[in-house]
Amino acid sequence: MKKELTILTILMITILFSSCGGADGTLIDKTAQKINAPTTDNQAKARKDLLFKLNETIQIGHYVITVTKFIDNVSAPDEFSTPDKGKKFTAIEVLYENRTNNKQLNYNPFEWKLIDSDGYNYEMDMNSVKEPNLHDGTLNPGQKARGWITFQSSKNSKNFKVQFQPSWVSNENVEVQLY
Repeated sequence: MKKELTILTILMITILFSSCGGADGTLIDKTAQKINAPTTDNQAKARKDLLFKLNETIQIGHYVITVTKFIDNVSAPDEFSTPDKGKKFTAIEVLYENRTNNKQLNYNPFEWKLIDSDGYNYEMDMNSVKEPNLHDGTLNPGQKARGWITFQSSKNSKNFKVQFQPSWVSNENVEVQLY
C-alpha cells in the first residue's frame, strides 16, 4: 500500500509538471505570433511619429532633448584612441534640457544607441573622440547639459539614426534620423 501511494504521488507530480510546461510553451508561441504579425497603418504611423530629424527639439516624458550635431568617421584625437579593426568612430552632440518647474532629471549617455541602415545597433563607446563628452548627471529645473557621445560602427555602415530610451525599464523611445 505504501509503495502504491508513492507511485501515485510521483505520477501526480509528473502530470502536474508536464501540464505546466505545456502552458508556458503555448504562451511563448502566442507572444511570438503577436510580435511577427504585420503592422497596421496606425502602427506604422505611430512609429513614424517617433522619428525626428537632426536639430529638432523633442519632448519624451519630462525629457527635452535635441541631437544638435552628427559626425561620421571621426578622426581619433591621439594614437591611443583608435577604433577596432574594421570599425570607425561616429559621434553625436546631444542637448538635454530640464523645462520642468519642480523635478530633477537624470541623464546618461547609455540612454542612446546608434542604428545603421542595415538595422545593426551600436552602444556608446568608452573612447571620447569629441570634447566635451557627455557624462551622466542630474539636471535641476531650468538647467541644461550638452556633450558628445561616441560610437564605434562598421566602416561600411551609413545612413544612421540614433535611438533615445530614457529608461531601461520602459520601451518608450524616439529615434533621430542623422542623414
